[in-house]
Amino acid sequence: MLTLEKVNAGYGHSHVLHDVDLEFGDNQIVALMGRNGVGKTTTFNAIMGLVPVTSGRILFDGHDLTRLPARSAALLGIGFVPQGRRIFPEFTVMENLRVGTRSGRVPSDALDWIFALFPRLKERVSQAGGSLSGGEQQMLAVGRALAMQPRLILMDEPMEGLSPGMAEVVRQAIVEARNKGVRILIIEQDIDEALALAQDIHIMEKGSIQVHCRPQALQQDPTILERHLGIRL
Repeated sequence: MLTLEKVNAGYGHSHVLHDVDLEFGDNQIVALMGRNGVGKTTTFNAIMGLVPVTSGRILFDGHDLTRLPARSAALLGIGFVPQGRRIFPEFTVMENLRVGTRSGRVPSDALDWIFALFPRLKERVSQAGGSLSGGEQQMLAVGRALAMQPRLILMDEPMEGLSPGMAEVVRQAIVEARNKGVRILIIEQDIDEALALAQDIHIMEKGSIQVHCRPQALQQDPTILERHLGIRL
């Protein structure tokens, strides 16, 4: 489905990604992990066309995204939940949900599903996004990605800073999306969370993928986490 081949990218003169190789096939949820500043978010931005790729290729279902404008990833079925939510604060909840769709309308079945996942959004459908709580804004960011009925969603720390209750709502939405066949590539700093959700783990260090394994491998050999992330299970 998604393949990164020797991808190099960065910002101006700052070279962040170094020959990143990543393959996402039929796995339902894949976690991208690593210390702060190793290139995880830059990897997402490169996939979405938000940062220029200087060499290498990014393929999605046979389409080469490497040099295409950012809208192409969305048109091909890749949703994005960026770190920090980045909703439109002056838009209503409904306007935020509609903004990423091709037609400007959320299909009724998708809308019903989003409101079933996040009843608070239905209660606040005419309310400005900026007036929502942080947790509600995160629900809106996830809902906005789901509104476009994507085949793959990139989620950059979707539970960061949420209360346990809000985090559980978002976690259940991720599981429900997976159960409906949506593939998810997630950046997650919480090790327990990543191990519980993901079927595949990629660990980044110094701008490249250093480890690719199943969650069970990290549980069986905790020295991998200690060596690459500086933490212990």
